[in-house]
Amino acid sequence: MSEPVCDVLTIECDVLVVGGGLAAASAVMHAMEQGVRVCMAVKGRFGAVGQRGAGASSCGTTYHGSPRVPGPHRPGGYEAEKEYGRIVTAGLGMVDRTLAQALVEGAEELGEAVSRWGVVWGKRGPVGLGYPIVSTLERFIRRAGVEIFENTMVADLLVREGRCAGAVAVQEAGGAGRSGSMVVFRSSAVVLATGGDAELFRHNVHPPCVTGDGYAMALRAGASLMNMEFMQIFFCTPFPTKNLYHVWHGTELGHVRNRDGREFLSGYLPEGITVHECVEENLRHAPFSTRDRASRYLAVGMVREIQAGRGTEAAGVLLDPDPPAGLMEREQQRFLLYRGVDITGTIQLTMGHQCSNGGLRIGADAISTLPRLLAAGAASTGMHGADRIGGNMLACCLVFGAIAGRSAADWSRSHGSPVESGASGRARTDRLTAMLSSPSSAGSAAADRLAAMRAGLQQEAWNSALTVRTEQGLTRMLDVLGSLTSELAELGGAGDVPTLIRALELENLLLVGEAVARAALLRKESRGGHYREDFPAMSTAQPPEAHLVRCDEEERLRVDAVPVDPEWTADMLSIEGGRWG
Repeated sequence: MSEPVCDVLTIECDVLVVGGGLAAASAVMHAMEQGVRVCMAVKGRFGAVGQRGAGASSCGTTYHGSPRVPGPHRPGGYEAEKEYGRIVTAGLGMVDRTLAQALVEGAEELGEAVSRWGVVWGKRGPVGLGYPIVSTLERFIRRAGVEIFENTMVADLLVREGRCAGAVAVQEAGGAGRSGSMVVFRSSAVVLATGGDAELFRHNVHPPCVTGDGYAMALRAGASLMNMEFMQIFFCTPFPTKNLYHVWHGTELGHVRNRDGREFLSGYLPEGITVHECVEENLRHAPFSTRDRASRYLAVGMVREIQAGRGTEAAGVLLDPDPPAGLMEREQQRFLLYRGVDITGTIQLTMGHQCSNGGLRIGADAISTLPRLLAAGAASTGMHGADRIGGNMLACCLVFGAIAGRSAADWSRSHGSPVESGASGRARTDRLTAMLSSPSSAGSAAADRLAAMRAGLQQEAWNSALTVRTEQGLTRMLDVLGSLTSELAELGGAGDVPTLIRALELENLLLVGEAVARAALLRKESRGGHYREDFPAMSTAQPPEAHLVRCDEEERLRVDAVPVDPEWTADMLSIEGGRWG
């Protein structure tokens, strides 16, 4: 059979925004308001919540769905200084205070903007969170004539003279004899709003396209990541659909059972800690955290029981939820039933990745350590740390999306037209062309092999780099990553564009997985959502150090320790204001 036809398009713009969720929509909205030429590259369809490439701003949650944008939408008002203090305290020394201040100030301002835009909340469940804003902004953006490239995966950033010069992408397309196009974007500034790395782990509550693309592209281009070992880990249902599972009161979490029907948590508790204490502590925050004494052992016990082979076929444990008592629980029950999970009977539960707290290190202007490259939402970090206040990722997407959009537009106006990508652009397009070199008949076999490799990676990452981490497990994960990287290199061509995209996603997951594992391996303590079973206490060293991950001159990952919050002290553990997760 003949090789697939793949055109190469060259697009010039002032600002390229990569992503399709709330952070991307906010960035596009605020950049286009500055009168610059804006392009948007989305893996799937812009505005299609929960679908491939369209963002996770309102996907997978079982929260009751009240708006979480500060200002007029936050019940009881919004106290900026109090919120700032909660963010810093939650971060456990890993928060950049300048970014925390920018978040609370921007949230107050943009909370009012949400009203001016005419956002209608009205519904609970997932469509009560980020989706109303995305839906509203989508209408503005499409009417404004922004050039939107849907079903388009940005594969790599282009760098010229130490600055980001654009990006190269592959676009899926139909048509006889045509498998898609390659797109070279020449832009004055690039905003990464690509989300986190949830698909690194077998259990997560995100669409399958959340594969750490922005993190991997940034590393390869020379930018630095920070806080990659920190993430928000939640109870979730693994079957029949994946959803967050919140418990607001009661003792139900203390009675989880293995597949044989036996309660097992007591067998995983240190001396002097009771199941009741674990449950009571967990009710104060919900996400997995090591900042208190006992709550971690609920998750540790569940994970260890599943790893011992006593979990369900879907790798969960069994729970009989208490009957719903309040509005939040009733709304959660309705949403879960819609998702195929009936909490009036026995359900399955496991630990899953909910949110990435790490990402590109940025300044208060959202510019990364690579000039002309900006980041927003879960692609960025500094406004979150070892733990994160519940609801703040929504505010982060909105606020830093706006900052990134405005900063990118300002940069474009002050620095002129896009520069030529030169050898960088040719090298990147040649690489993608080579990956498409196999005949299309090879696509099916390659796709099956890629799926198996991805599943193996996800299982290893869930075992070794999510809830319970040890030196032995993280070292084994690095060995697995090395083997899978070699296997991917030996795979040869993809054969068609959809298979090429799966190969690129796996390539990104492997690189990001290494960044997570190396940062976690270097952190020989437990802090926030990072639990080292072999180092269960939090270090009291002052100032605490965050981890920066970057590629060195030989394209190997290097992790450096740097202080980001010298004012933080080890007694700053108590987060005021009730349940914080």
